[in-house]
Amino acid sequence: MNMEPTFQTKQWRIAAASAYIGMIIGALVISSTIPLTLLAMGGINDLNILAVHCNSLKTIQYWFLGWGGLILVAEFMAVVASMKKHKIFRIVVAAMLLITIMFSLTLVIWGSVESDGRKNYFQSTWNDMDDGTKHFIESYFYCCGYESKIEYTTTLFPLDNACYAIPSENTTWPEGCYNRVISSYLTPITLTNSVGVTNTIGTGKVNPFLVAFIFTFMVIILTVGISTATFIAAMLNTSRPIKPPTPNDFVLENATAKTYGEPIQNGKDAISAGDNDVDVETIQMSNTMSKNLSATEKARKESSAEPEAGLDTNETNSNSKDHITTKKIWYNRIPDTISEVIGDTFYWIGFRVGKHPKSTIIYSLILTVAMSVGLLQRYEDTSTNDIAFLVDDNPRLIEYNIFLRTFITEERGQSLIVEDETNVLSSENFITTLNLENSVKNLTSSTGQTFSDICLSISGNCKQRSLFEFWEFDNAMIEGLSNSDILAKINENPLTSPVFGDNVDVTHTIGGLQRDASGSIISAKAHLLHYVTTTIGNNWEDLFIENAKQGRSGLNVYLSAYSSRVLEEGNIFTRELPLLIIGFSLIFIYIILMSGKFSLLEHKTHVALMGVTAAGLSMASGIGLVASFGLKWTSLNVIVPFLAIAIGVDDMFVLLQAWSGVEDDKNLRDKSIPEKAGLTLRTAGASITVTSITDLVVFSIGATSSLGAFASFNIYVAICILLLFFIECTFFLAILCLDQRRKDERYDACLTCCYKHKDTYKAGKCSEREFFQMFFEDGLGRIVTKLPFAIIVILITLGLTGFMVWGFYNLKIEFDADWYLPSTSYLVTFNNKYDEYFDVGASAAAYVIETDFYTEREKLHTLYERIQANSKIDTTYLKSWFENYVLWCATAKGISDVYAENAFSSSTAFYTSVNEFLSSTGSHFVHDVVFKDNVIIGSRFHFRHILVPTDADNIEIVESLQADCNYAGFSTGYCFSRGPFYLFYEIVRIIGLEVYRNLGIALACVFIMVLPMLSSLQMGFWVTLCVVFTTVDVAGTMYLAGLAIEASTVITLLLSIGLAVDYAAHVGHKFLLLKGSRKMRIRTALGRIGLAVFNGGFSTFLALVALSASDTYTYRVFFTICACVVGFGLWNGLVFLPCVLAFVGPQPLITATEARLSTRHHAKKTKVQNTTTQSQHD
Repeated sequence: MNMEPTFQTKQWRIAAASAYIGMIIGALVISSTIPLTLLAMGGINDLNILAVHCNSLKTIQYWFLGWGGLILVAEFMAVVASMKKHKIFRIVVAAMLLITIMFSLTLVIWGSVESDGRKNYFQSTWNDMDDGTKHFIESYFYCCGYESKIEYTTTLFPLDNACYAIPSENTTWPEGCYNRVISSYLTPITLTNSVGVTNTIGTGKVNPFLVAFIFTFMVIILTVGISTATFIAAMLNTSRPIKPPTPNDFVLENATAKTYGEPIQNGKDAISAGDNDVDVETIQMSNTMSKNLSATEKARKESSAEPEAGLDTNETNSNSKDHITTKKIWYNRIPDTISEVIGDTFYWIGFRVGKHPKSTIIYSLILTVAMSVGLLQRYEDTSTNDIAFLVDDNPRLIEYNIFLRTFITEERGQSLIVEDETNVLSSENFITTLNLENSVKNLTSSTGQTFSDICLSISGNCKQRSLFEFWEFDNAMIEGLSNSDILAKINENPLTSPVFGDNVDVTHTIGGLQRDASGSIISAKAHLLHYVTTTIGNNWEDLFIENAKQGRSGLNVYLSAYSSRVLEEGNIFTRELPLLIIGFSLIFIYIILMSGKFSLLEHKTHVALMGVTAAGLSMASGIGLVASFGLKWTSLNVIVPFLAIAIGVDDMFVLLQAWSGVEDDKNLRDKSIPEKAGLTLRTAGASITVTSITDLVVFSIGATSSLGAFASFNIYVAICILLLFFIECTFFLAILCLDQRRKDERYDACLTCCYKHKDTYKAGKCSEREFFQMFFEDGLGRIVTKLPFAIIVILITLGLTGFMVWGFYNLKIEFDADWYLPSTSYLVTFNNKYDEYFDVGASAAAYVIETDFYTEREKLHTLYERIQANSKIDTTYLKSWFENYVLWCATAKGISDVYAENAFSSSTAFYTSVNEFLSSTGSHFVHDVVFKDNVIIGSRFHFRHILVPTDADNIEIVESLQADCNYAGFSTGYCFSRGPFYLFYEIVRIIGLEVYRNLGIALACVFIMVLPMLSSLQMGFWVTLCVVFTTVDVAGTMYLAGLAIEASTVITLLLSIGLAVDYAAHVGHKFLLLKGSRKMRIRTALGRIGLAVFNGGFSTFLALVALSASDTYTYRVFFTICACVVGFGLWNGLVFLPCVLAFVGPQPLITATEARLSTRHHAKKTKVQNTTTQSQHD
């Protein structure tokens, strides 16, 4: 097979360099255009605020993503085309480059010329902006609204201060933002205030968006233009007649499968005088690649003719059935062809990297840094997990947003539970609790606001519920109560609130009740105090939290503020950063111990550091690139860095082991560094490609999830894995080449630039001992070939998997938001106490929004009747403003039938009567009805679910309530039910639908993907079987560990598929690349790749072991399950699979080499034989 392994001419080298610069520009356009423009505007001190603004401008960012993405792809193809002599491919690339320039020109013309399309596009961009981004732009550009301030006055929201030129006089900017944003220069604004004084406000400044747009355009046109010109020039130069290459020219070495002709004696002489522009490097490389082929082939033939010393007879039978070479029919040659093409391609890449390692490192670093700039756009979603987990178009989330925009009065609940194991109702405890309540009411924020200023008001009273309301919150009256007075009041039936006028079930306020024989309450352990505010009150909630944490003498106080969940979840990534550092440190130390020898020349401290750096580069560039697409960073994503380092170190060990194999082969160790790099990547490239592609496919399947946070996590990981593959094959391989160059030149492994060892230096004997390598070759490698051991292993594996199937079957689907809080969080303690003392069914409400309430008022009653008849609803909590309104109409207005056509003279009369009702006897329902322009736009009825044991039962209740809404039949608007936990129920429902589907698709895709990469149907089956066994074992262990199926565990289950492929595929691929008896092949395979697989698995465990100390649920679960994945995966990949392959393994590929034990084995055997001979002689 002829393949050009380098640039054909110097012009192509220049074209490739220009194209590479274009790739960097494309990456920078994607990652940095918007954030750097916003930073240039000033006033942004918080990177998360910058990310919010970038995400808010995503409709503009999409243009830069498409623009930069097209450039990146076109220039990447240009780099490849520069090194491949394929005329049609080069023509296609040239066309793509020209299209890129045309697209750039078209975009500039569209953005520069005034048109309705451009204006409407900017309008949609404005509509999609976050309010904070709008105000940021208004402040910078001296403008208000898109075209004018009218958009504010036509909404429910007041004019924001950001729109005021003179806030003290309510004077707004006179011009809309559209005209200002498209201006080339921002002039100061002249306006007249309320008293007729004319002022000039602001300073003249350049439009930053315009500057960014023009600068980006100029750089792109210049870069892509030069790249296109050099590419086409190289094509034209190459098109002139050139002497056809001889069969020995530009060949790619494939000594393991073919015998090429004699080496080229003088490559320069083979080039005619008219072809002096041909790169001399090509000829040098061809000579180098071919000069040792005959000697190598001869050595192989000689080695294959002799049995290995000290081996079992059945292991030396090179005439075994799987070693017989026969002519294959065409469809049996397909796997060999695929294997050969993949091997040749990776050799070509490896040789290029080895020829120019320093350039490769610099280019890789520049490209990854360019993509890492996108980290400025990493938007950490501070939403609670229920919102963050769902995609924007989820029906339940849409209903939630409809609720928010209609019921704009935010009800922020703040709660305290006061506990005394003896009796919280004693007069002494009552006074202590009263003092706690008074301290809450007296809290004063930094802006001077107290509870009375920010509370939700009902008929002039702040909404707060506790036992104190039965004495109208009168301190003097409460302080004079005796124990009997307290018990007498709370045992009244009915118990009516003198403040709010409704009947109260006291069991909602006190818990842990003890009753006498007559059923009267005589003591309680817990007292619930609930306060409702409408605004955050600046830092009032922070003061509330700190005040409650101080506790009270003799009582336990547990708290929950409206903002507690967001505050407690906090910045998990930052909080757990020390664990990440510990994981990286452990990996670094382990790599040093396992990757080199203990000598001053051969230890690999620098290589270890660069291996961890490679994982870090993939993490930074991957996160930056995905963040540029506007995907949010949620609490699930905190494990992305650990995955990057775990998978990266696994690939690194495979490369190290492959390089070590080349060094240990006496026929290959004297080759040049570029050849060694090519052979290393040929050996390891297919293995890491199998694992990278399968991991990529698995996480791509997860990216299709309807759970927003889950999909976001999978996209982040998938892109990190893709970039990790690129970095390992370029940056890290180049590091290995430089390290080999250092070793060949005898520079110290630590003091690389400072000290060079003398030729007389010899490493100690300890450095030559490779105990772990010998274990896999002579220990495990020998024992797996024994039939009794193989039978025992297979039986244990099948028995264990069968038991774990039972555990998998019993796994439950659950979701609890408290799991994602730190285990020591005060909110977790509060929720546990609430469940202990006040555990009732989930609260909810039925909402009817944006319908014609006048014409469809009877349907409100129908909905009420349906809910009342629903057996899954606790009707004692059902409260409807409309049913009370109907009774009020009959008694106060004399309207016996409110549904009659003549009941009201007009819709206005109806709405007026409702307003009158809410202003009188129905005042406690005032927040259940929303008016706009004197017309009802929203209504709700309150109720509770019956108490059910599982989330699945609550999901059934939600579905039954939706059926009730549908039965009511509102012709317009929305009818739905929702409660505080409905979004969590939706998450559980989606997980239940997706988990088994995703696992099944992922396993099927693994089988499909490993077939072309392994080039063996039988091996694909065995590898997939190992993956299935590992996945089932992990799922069964989850049940035994008390875990459930939820977002975090689903992620780790999918991850188990990807990691299990790593452990099995490497062994299977190495087995296919060896010829000989099955037992010799598996023994040799374990000797060559077993340690790398073990190192990859154990290093993954080390990277995660620090997470066992975390108090974050996601981290703890991730560690627990990944530890199981590593254990079961290594067992199936290093023990079970070798036992199977030793007896029923598939035939080798055409590119396979003879299975021969390592030189370490022969040295050991020789030493034993010499010792025996010497003993006999003595």
